Amino acid sequence: MRTVLSSPPSLVLLASFPKSGNTWMRCLLTAFLTGDPLSDLGSLAAPAMLSVRQQFDDHTGISSADLGLDAIDTLRPSFHRAVSEAMEGPVFVKLHDRFYYNHAGDAVFAADAFRGVVHVVRHPCAVAVSYAHHLDCTIDRAIDLMADEAAMHDWRPDSIATVIPQRIGSWSGHSASWQDQGEIPRLTLRYEDLLRDTEMHFASILEFAGEDADRARVARAVEAARFEALRSIEAAKGFHEKVTEGSFFRRGSANSWRDELSETQIERIVSDHGAMMARFGYERQAVS
Repeated sequence: MRTVLSSPPSLVLLASFPKSGNTWMRCLLTAFLTGDPLSDLGSLAAPAMLSVRQQFDDHTGISSADLGLDAIDTLRPSFHRAVSEAMEGPVFVKLHDRFYYNHAGDAVFAADAFRGVVHVVRHPCAVAVSYAHHLDCTIDRAIDLMADEAAMHDWRPDSIATVIPQRIGSWSGHSASWQDQGEIPRLTLRYEDLLRDTEMHFASILEFAGEDADRARVARAVEAARFEALRSIEAAKGFHEKVTEGSFFRRGSANSWRDELSETQIERIVSDHGAMMARFGYERQAVS
């Protein structure tokens, strides 16, 4: 699941379907890069800077509020290139978009802007439960959204969000887009494997990006970003990225969905995504 980096630009994508462990990875990165215990969740590493509307507008000199989706997509590659050229890498960047080409035929996430992509995947049954909690909707509605190839985030025809629209697609389509692209080097990591051996897999991410994965420093970061610690920080100081009531950092386990989904819901997810699940070694049973 790994390809080799060579003379890379600065940006490294942390790409995932929503609710697949991206934020936890950013907590690990923050603890590693600062070398300090996490005291709050206000300034996590790997921000979603490529989705910030104001930054996009400042680069292009155009108000993206006046542009359609295709026009925004046409300008995104040059925007990404400019961000990459302005920084010294590796710089991790959060992303929920799928990989795609714009109407001009250009890769929106192209090799001249990105050092590589860490593609984080999570069992779709677990995603469904966490997604429903995040969106404050029913699990059945979350399952519907996960099967929608046209699904988008922050696309509001009647208003303007602070971030530009993100093309998400279905869980299977999103996963296939990053697995099958040949534009930029890729490291694929299952959330469940990161949980099982956090130090080893987190170190592999750092090495892939070109960071010195000092093992003592890695171990301290893993300890700092334990779910119990993150829940305590959130309870004490909040978390600005949370959009609904309740805790953002919930259970942090691989197989709790077995207790939260009905058999009918599991069957729906397997019917929608069985072929892609097989590519990642996911079955309808719990992940070992």
